[in-house]
Amino acid sequence: MLFWSFFSVMPMFVCLLGVVLLWMDKESNLSKRYLIFFLLLSLINYFVHAAFFNREYRLFAFADNIWIFTSLAGYPLYYYYIRLLTKDLKINWHWYWLVLPAFLLSCFSFFLYFSMSPVEVENFIRNEIYHERECLYVESIWTKLQFLKLFLFKVIFIIQIVLSVYFGYKLIEDYNKAVQEFYSNTRGKELTSIKWVLSAFVFASIVSLLSGIIGKDFFVDKGVLLVIPSVMHSLFLSLIVYVGYYQNFTVREFMRDVDVVHNNIEMSEGNINLEKVKKKDVFK
Repeated sequence: MLFWSFFSVMPMFVCLLGVVLLWMDKESNLSKRYLIFFLLLSLINYFVHAAFFNREYRLFAFADNIWIFTSLAGYPLYYYYIRLLTKDLKINWHWYWLVLPAFLLSCFSFFLYFSMSPVEVENFIRNEIYHERECLYVESIWTKLQFLKLFLFKVIFIIQIVLSVYFGYKLIEDYNKAVQEFYSNTRGKELTSIKWVLSAFVFASIVSLLSGIIGKDFFVDKGVLLVIPSVMHSLFLSLIVYVGYYQNFTVREFMRDVDVVHNNIEMSEGNINLEKVKKKDVFK
């Protein structure tokens, strides 16, 4: 039991370690501060995971709503982290719609649990989520809507993963192309390491897709299989923290260098024009 408990909390402690490292980093920038926020959200998500797999029945009805939001918000928010590395100079709050599906489905989940009686909630959790089948179970309209919620979660989750990976790769490719065209020496400026993270992201996404399609309740009584997604997500999070910690060059520094070069060109052209004016004055 202790062995499985360790694996259930392992991703959570990776997130916590990443938050501490990035918080203490002296070379902090916007993308690193945002990454701290992302890891804190992931920390909450994996805390709820740990509570679920350690059978905290009393927390489930409330924690399930949190789990839906943090799970569906994770991949879109990581995509926006890539935007802060490659495109956006500051956080654009117009991108709030990225987490709108997570928020709406979480609210729907809260409404369902609030509408069910305590007996219905307990029966649903023990029979359908934990597969205990120890008490009389009568399916109601609310439990049917709970199954609809779980189906919608899987569909939204799959779509988010595919779109996040596709557009994340596209952002990185466009950024690296711009860097290569501008600098003669691109060492330390490209996002090759982030591409590796995104590759790991794809691999973790496959694990997430499979576990999402199967459902987390599938792993309740299969402790050995729980090790696989736990280790994969822990490695993925470790890679995110490692690369994020050392990624000090972002689009902000790139645009700063572009502005410096443009200003130097304008000053040079201004000096040339000034010399022409002086020569004209001399020959008058």
